[in-house]
Amino acid sequence: MLCRRAGCLFVLIALLLTSCSADGFTQVALVTKGNHTQAAGELINGTLIILGGEMTLEPESELSGSIYMLAGRLTLQGWVGGDVSILGGQVVIDPQAEVGGDLNLGGGEVDLPAGAHLRGRVNTGTGLQIPELPAAPEQTTFGLILRWLLNSAVLAVLAYWLRHTRPHWLERVSEAAVRYPLVSVSMGALVGIVGISLLVLMAFTILLIPVSLIGLAFFGLAVVYGWIALASTLGQWLSHKVKGRVNHKLAAAIGTFLFMLVVNPVTQIPTVGGIAGVLVMLPGFGAVFLTRLGLRRFVPPVQSEPADASL
Repeated sequence: MLCRRAGCLFVLIALLLTSCSADGFTQVALVTKGNHTQAAGELINGTLIILGGEMTLEPESELSGSIYMLAGRLTLQGWVGGDVSILGGQVVIDPQAEVGGDLNLGGGEVDLPAGAHLRGRVNTGTGLQIPELPAAPEQTTFGLILRWLLNSAVLAVLAYWLRHTRPHWLERVSEAAVRYPLVSVSMGALVGIVGISLLVLMAFTILLIPVSLIGLAFFGLAVVYGWIALASTLGQWLSHKVKGRVNHKLAAAIGTFLFMLVVNPVTQIPTVGGIAGVLVMLPGFGAVFLTRLGLRRFVPPVQSEPADASL
């Protein structure tokens, strides 16, 4: 019964994310940062989710699905077949743009000209109001280093506790990330893209907002869990170098502290820092799901030998 329910849930999620249309499967385009442009004559057969950055849909470009926007900037000049739902950010709608569905305004700033082509209605006050976040004050070098040290120390304490209370869980996640990095990275990318897309879509429905917040918190904990699992491997390697003079719990804590001291500054490097942070995150994050949060050891499927036709 449990397997049947899990299978039904999986099918439901798959249909939500890749619903069928007359032209085949639809896609979910996710924009988180940078400048992106959908050129004239280009068609996106699916949904567009904007979490940050800048997105421009040029004249004569087409989007068959809907647009969901939490932050960033959107310049709409082309055709959108579905709804445009805005919870935050800045939106500029050109007079020549066409929206086949409703315009749902739950927050953000929207420049809507009087002659805009809207086939649906303009709904205000829908969804979740997202307040404008104040600009973060510039930190001094000392303050930045102090924050890195505190962050590394907190995760080191957490690593010590995990190694003490759930050593086998940590070992299974670490083993999957180190021995099968390609599989772990692939799983991490798949879960991240599909999961974030699904959670963002949930955030645009009032009833599922708590579910989306819980899901985001769970993803954050999974990232930290994966970091600690990778860093504990570094700690065990250091312990081996000193011939086991450091116990496993302290080695995990030291490895996590050193790991985070390197990761934190690297992620602050312009342009490449974000990419480096994602690459460091994916193996551990994917291994967390490959091992079912460390509850089972990941064993890749073994390809069977082909049967001998002469037998």
